Order: sequence, then structure tokens, then C-alpha cells
Amino acid sequence: MLDRIFAINEYKDQYLALVKEMNAANFTSGRQLDVLEQIQPLLKEPLAKEKQAFASRREGKGFGGGQFGQSMPPRRFIADRTQSVAAQLEGKSKGFVPKPFGPGFGPGFGPPPAANGGVGNGNRP
Repeated sequence: MLDRIFAINEYKDQYLALVKEMNAANFTSGRQLDVLEQIQPLLKEPLAKEKQAFASRREGKGFGGGQFGQSMPPRRFIADRTQSVAAQLEGKSKGFVPKPFGPGFGPGFGPPPAANGGVGNGNRP
């Protein structure tokens, strides 16, 4: 849908202006940290239970700064996310763009069979 909206410059400009306005008003680091301060007391017990359950499953610490097994610390997420969104809105970054991976499809697995005309052997139409 955004591809179609962005194909019309007037709509793209209006959309981006609204997103920038919402971001500036509601999604600042300061505002998000204030919300975090308000909800942290409510999360103390559930987080302690999750930490205990995580330890009992003997899972590793994960890697990637919060991926694969444990969450990213909220303050770090807020800082990283607000910087990323601001850079995207300024046109300085595209943000995270997922890339396929794996054997048989060059850099990745490629689209699911239904998306490539039902071809499941790695040959793209």
C-alpha cells in the first residue's frame, strides 16, 4: 500500500509530514522514557518470573544485543529506535531491511513457493 501512496508525490509528502508530526509530538526519547518510568513498577514481578523461567530452561544469554533469547534493555531500545526513526524520516537511513539468507537462492531462500508461481526448486520465474 505504501508503494502506491509513495508513487504519488503529493500523498507521499502528506504521509511523511503526518508521520514526522506524530514522531515529534509522541515518540520522543524523553516521552518514551517517561512512559517507561511509569510502567516499570508494574513490570517488576512479571520480569522477575520470566528471568527465573529463562534460567530454569538453561537457555544461553543470546547474542546480538537483545536478539535470540533475551530482550534488548528498554532504555537502549528507546534510544536506538528514536534515532533510527529520525534518520529514516530525514532520508539518511532506510532502517532495517530484512534480507533473505540460505543456500540455493543466492544470498537467501527467496520468496515462498506461492509467491514465485509455485516453483519450489529455487528457480525464480
